[in-house]
Amino acid sequence: MKSFAAACDRMATIFYYNRGNPDYLKYSIAQTVEVCSASRVVLLGDESNRGLSLCEWRPIDSYFTSAARFGTIYRHLSTNDRMFDLACFQTWFVFDEFVRTEGIAGPLLCLDHDVLLYRDIDRLFSSVDFDIATTSVVGNQYTLFRVPEILHGYTDYMEETYRTPAQLAVLEEIYRTKRCPVPLPGGWICDMTLLGMYAMGFGARRLDLSEEREGALFDYALGQAEGFQYNPYKRIKRLHRERTRFYGIRYGKRLYFDAIHFQVGAKVFLPHYYTARTRFPDRVRHEYIRWRGRATSAAKWLLHRVRLYNP
Repeated sequence: MKSFAAACDRMATIFYYNRGNPDYLKYSIAQTVEVCSASRVVLLGDESNRGLSLCEWRPIDSYFTSAARFGTIYRHLSTNDRMFDLACFQTWFVFDEFVRTEGIAGPLLCLDHDVLLYRDIDRLFSSVDFDIATTSVVGNQYTLFRVPEILHGYTDYMEETYRTPAQLAVLEEIYRTKRCPVPLPGGWICDMTLLGMYAMGFGARRLDLSEEREGALFDYALGQAEGFQYNPYKRIKRLHRERTRFYGIRYGKRLYFDAIHFQVGAKVFLPHYYTARTRFPDRVRHEYIRWRGRATSAAKWLLHRVRLYNP
């Protein structure tokens, strides 16, 4: 079995997928382009983000044939909005169709639009032997496939699951009982559910990105403590900067983050932890937000202390 580095003759291809152009997207892409300078970075997007010019841009709708086909067999088993969950499933089919159409070989990294990478993927995993990599609580913030065939297998697995009555019945039972075989918050069926179930089939060949390796790990979600020191006023992990990287303290131990996921309400903080050299016109606004946040946190801390000593 080839290692990650030996899986192909070129560096990993890194993918983003997004309809819309939130202000934090350009920070995430610029960081990835700088940190993984030898990799091909592709944004599968729409007209709203076509002008970012930070990386290679391709239109989602040009690679939507298999995603549309999946939409005809999709069964909604979730308390979320149907179109939201379906769109999450269809993201993987667009990735897969692009890879097949372009004949891309070698490792593939699919990134959510609200993450920041701090280390080069190719160097980080050059000596690690695995097939698929996710966080232990399965999310789609960073998913690494050693070779394209594993991504192909994932989309085939999703399509087969929804086409086969017996396999669909398993999903219906998970939704009914809220007992999921993979560690996921909530009891609904989403793309992360099937990604976790698919990854389980790789056993020891699955790499857990949230496990510590050489004093560092991938953050599952900045807004969740996960044993780290926590800022209750900002509702995020308490981070410290060292040059172009950040670390947190967990059970008295310093651990660095190879990547951070700014999930849901934490997205506003993403530009504050951006370390790449490319500068954007809205940086002044984000500096103002950052200092306003510090002042608000200080005021909340002071009010808490006053109430503590003057009940």
